Amino acid sequence: MSDDFLHIGDFITVYDDVSDGYVGAHGISSNQVAMREVSDPLHPKLVAKEAVFVLLQQHNYASYRQMRSFLEREGLSAHAALSDPRYRQLCDAVDSERAHNRQEFNQTCGREVRYGMIVQLQQESSHKYLSVSRQPAELNADGRRVVLDAEAAESAWVRIMPRLRVHSEGEKVHVGDPVTLEHVQTGLRLMVDQRLPDGRCEVIATQQALTGFKLNLFRLHDDDASAHDTLLGSQP
Repeated sequence: MSDDFLHIGDFITVYDDVSDGYVGAHGISSNQVAMREVSDPLHPKLVAKEAVFVLLQQHNYASYRQMRSFLEREGLSAHAALSDPRYRQLCDAVDSERAHNRQEFNQTCGREVRYGMIVQLQQESSHKYLSVSRQPAELNADGRRVVLDAEAAESAWVRIMPRLRVHSEGEKVHVGDPVTLEHVQTGLRLMVDQRLPDGRCEVIATQQALTGFKLNLFRLHDDDASAHDTLLGSQP
């Protein structure tokens, strides 16, 4: 069956066996990524909406990066730069880039995800991207904090790699396969760290990550086509 494999556009959950929980936001309005414990992992429909992500193809951010660099170089806010024709031209390029990303998603939606592929995970409830920040983890000085960021750009790129040797790059990813999520920019791997004082298990990126995740299907890519329009409309 086609739904034995993961597809671009699928709504998924990221499950960790050790902590018996799903990767999600610490709270409804929080950008901190932590584990959300569940009482019955066999029934994913019971998962909190903060733990549901949509699988997107790798987006291009070249024009967006040029726009951000311009603002930093000129020391201007986006509002203050509106009167500059150079900035308006960059904004037009970003709009075209977003349209191209949306078009590419429409073309790739439903395509099977394969090991070695670079994807992005966008939280369904906030439309923010799972990304690795430059901030150190709360308790692990060797790790970086994993956050939700609406303007993550390239820091949201993750490569899906096999956790077990029975799988190899280029193979299709089955639903529930143990996988490793590798951050493209840094080469760091996502993992669940020790429990924090408030009871949370922090999700961090580190070189020493030996744990893996299971990407479980929450909803097929073609179950609600209108949901993708809302998500993609929020891209940076």
